[in-house]
Amino acid sequence: MSQSGDDRLSILLVDNDRLILATLARGIRRAGYEAMETSSGDEARGPIADQRRIAEAAARLPTAAEALNLGSHGLEDRAR
Repeated sequence: MSQSGDDRLSILLVDNDRLILATLARGIRRAGYEAMETSSGDEARGPIADQRRIAEAAARLPTAAEALNLGSHGLEDRAR
């Protein structure tokens, strides 16, 4: 699970049976969550890798206080 841009939790569903996948996704969305649907483990790797890259990039971002102390050149260096 992960947070989506609108603060709803996202749940990645993986099942090769499209009827089961659609039924689960519908119930999850009705419960207020975002559902991402994939039909195989290979297909699920993309969203998982995307979430990992987003988390790693966010971890490199400085806090507001750090940004003020770093200045523009320090921020450029940290972004690399």
